[in-house]
Amino acid sequence: MRGVNDAPLTGYSATKTVTTVDAAAPDFSFTVAPSETVTRGVVTLSVTKFGTGASSGTATIEYATKADFSDAKTATAAVTRTGDTEVTLTRLSAGTTYYVRVTLVNNNQKSLARAALQVRYSCSGSSYPDFDVTVANASTYSTYAVERAPGPFMADITGSSCSAQNPYTGTTWAWANNTTYYYEGEMFFKGGVTYNFFHYVDDGVAIELDGEWFTRQSAGNVSGYNAGATVASKTYASDGWHAIRIWVYDWSGGKGYCTRNYNPGKGIGWNTNGCTTANAANNANWSLLRDPGDASLLRVRSSDSMPSFVELNDDLMIAGTTLTGSIHTDGVEDGCTITLYAGHVNAGSNAVDWAQSKVIGTVPSESYDLSFQWDEFCSAGDLTGWFVIARMTNASGTYEGWSVVREPTAGNVFYVAIQEGETGLTTVAARPRVAGFGDGAASASVCLEYSTDANFGTKQTPSPPRRPTGSPPSRSRASRPTPSTTSGRRA
Repeated sequence: MRGVNDAPLTGYSATKTVTTVDAAAPDFSFTVAPSETVTRGVVTLSVTKFGTGASSGTATIEYATKADFSDAKTATAAVTRTGDTEVTLTRLSAGTTYYVRVTLVNNNQKSLARAALQVRYSCSGSSYPDFDVTVANASTYSTYAVERAPGPFMADITGSSCSAQNPYTGTTWAWANNTTYYYEGEMFFKGGVTYNFFHYVDDGVAIELDGEWFTRQSAGNVSGYNAGATVASKTYASDGWHAIRIWVYDWSGGKGYCTRNYNPGKGIGWNTNGCTTANAANNANWSLLRDPGDASLLRVRSSDSMPSFVELNDDLMIAGTTLTGSIHTDGVEDGCTITLYAGHVNAGSNAVDWAQSKVIGTVPSESYDLSFQWDEFCSAGDLTGWFVIARMTNASGTYEGWSVVREPTAGNVFYVAIQEGETGLTTVAARPRVAGFGDGAASASVCLEYSTDANFGTKQTPSPPRRPTGSPPSRSRASRPTPSTTSGRRA
């Protein structure tokens, strides 16, 4: 970090090497010297790589005086080559410590897949399957297939000859003898909540969390058919996504969930309701291990995912009770759906945690700009403190991409500060800009309220100006409050 014109800023002088994306914690901090007179600084990013298939990217620098970034400002820059790129930070204050977080997104805008990855490959009888298989090396197996899936749905069928259809792709998977189905992705866990799991599959299940064994059959030659239901539990201290790998396998004969002791209707179940007994009496306490379709439970981050990109433009505004703006997309499939999510809490790329949502349309595969209008977005007294994010999903529901979160401006509220001792000028002009009158209307009345109270508890409405008969109309001017007050006006 260095000031403009090479003026030094105390506390950080080295360059920053960007090797990760979406870091949750500050990458570093710096302190502006109390005697410093410059108000701008420069972060030098030393970018060593952009990722597979990418040749450029966009760097976003968040800098804040609070470690939780609740008061963060942002600066962005296009990174067109490896090596050093400078990003300017503005509005710095002397004697202040800033926390800095760096994000680099490559030009492929790598997306979140909608749920887990599935691989099919062979396994030998009366033993564990090959636990070394991954999506990355699946092509080394002689009988394999890879597809996006909502979870281990092959565990939720049963029979000697059975098959299931992937609800995302429509592909029918027939379960042959000596075959393993493998899933690789991430699962979301709420902090402080105990997640209970059971598995009861002919011939077996193995689950790994964060690279460590979580549960599996007690021995390679022990079938779930003979062992009965196995239960395991996991609790994490804080909210977060955790790497998960699941193997569901069969040797020969019956496949899928067992019905020997009772009929669970599923081979893998989970809950957070405290039930740790898997039997007929408690079967209703267990849910299928499936993503509900919004990547809130299972997802995968993959550098080989379908590139998709959606971005909210800078014109996001709340006017009256309506949210307006536009988005820019770059996709690879026609008919991708754009959904907006909004709330007073920044929920990130986790759809179920947003307070409200609205589908605003579909876009073609090429670069596209789409304007939108979200009517009745909020109430008249709830114009500020909003966060908005855009999400793009393809028609088959197998991929999604998220924009960065933006905070819309309140287009019909503005503030005027009158300086202490100011005299003479006692009026200012308010010129509402009307974008439209609504269906079937050609005109409207404008009400201007002004107040020294941000909640408009003590508000005034100016009277129309008087003018002599026959004189041309003049622009309405609102009387200003007396000096030493702050006036908030909304048109």
